[in-house]
Amino acid sequence: AGESLLHDRVRSLTCVEIEPSVAAGAALFGRESHGALRDPRLHLVIDDVSNFLHTTSGRYRVISADEKTALNYASNGFSYSREYYALLRGHLAPGGLVLQWVPATLPPSEYAMVLKTFSESFPHVLLGFFMPALRDSSYNTILIGSDRRIVLDRERMRRVMQSEKRAFGRLAHYGLADPDAVLAQLVAQDDDVRNAVRFARENTLVHPRYEFYSPRDYAVPLKARVAASLDFIRRLREAAAPALLTAVRGLDAAASDRLRRAQAAEQAFLAGYRVSLSPVSINEIFRRYDAALALAPWNENLRARIYLHYTDIGASQRNPAIRAFMRKRALAVYDPAAASH
Repeated sequence: AGESLLHDRVRSLTCVEIEPSVAAGAALFGRESHGALRDPRLHLVIDDVSNFLHTTSGRYRVISADEKTALNYASNGFSYSREYYALLRGHLAPGGLVLQWVPATLPPSEYAMVLKTFSESFPHVLLGFFMPALRDSSYNTILIGSDRRIVLDRERMRRVMQSEKRAFGRLAHYGLADPDAVLAQLVAQDDDVRNAVRFARENTLVHPRYEFYSPRDYAVPLKARVAASLDFIRRLREAAAPALLTAVRGLDAAASDRLRRAQAAEQAFLAGYRVSLSPVSINEIFRRYDAALALAPWNENLRARIYLHYTDIGASQRNPAIRAFMRKRALAVYDPAAASH
């Protein structure tokens, strides 16, 4: 809520929180949330989201839903159900957007089920992702749904990101400082997403398959689940890249080439990240990440992720000399001279 209220164009924001103590505790973190609870634009509702949506007639331009992003949270099958998505869609203003965060650490069958259920619930969908700092984590994916085609306008993105520096400046910390870095994080949209999960089952309240998963799915080691998610995303990105590039407005020949290289760099990074989950030499990881960054050296988001990955690898080493070496290699991502010091 606090990050959303940094956007001056937000006239009002409704925050639905099920747990009263969370709202009370939020008052202790006013600096981190930019004083959200004191902002007159914020309307805080203590309620279950299902009950709230069933009892309000409000329609919203954006609905951002953060149901589960950590492995140690309890499962929440309702928030990945066809009925829940129908509720969200019913409360969208024309052309409005629903955004839902989905952890890619789910077992492949559960992950495909969520994508299937979401993509069949909205006429238009867009799938994106972002990279965590820790190597043993996986991508968190972002599902966006709408009743109208989701327009990707590079020039408009550039104007908005430059004019609303207070809000978008927060993303610059992660290297998301320009439209190309953001667009390179997109995977696929519409039928490309639906085709990728066409054989998956849907999750509904009548058939709550997400809630009654097979324990065998979660017995699979985390790294294996992460690897399966990476393989799925890489295949989908490769298949959908031409259509996604064509869908972006405001591209001249130079911009088109720049975005194409950014997409290729992401694919190279994903391949390197996937390799790093298996027993492999550190030099092989260096080789793959150096190749990825060479494809799009201007992409500060890519650079930040490689830096964080090297730092994480170094932190896991017992040998102080190796830790120091990895620290130098991480610094060299930003300052090549640091590697020789």
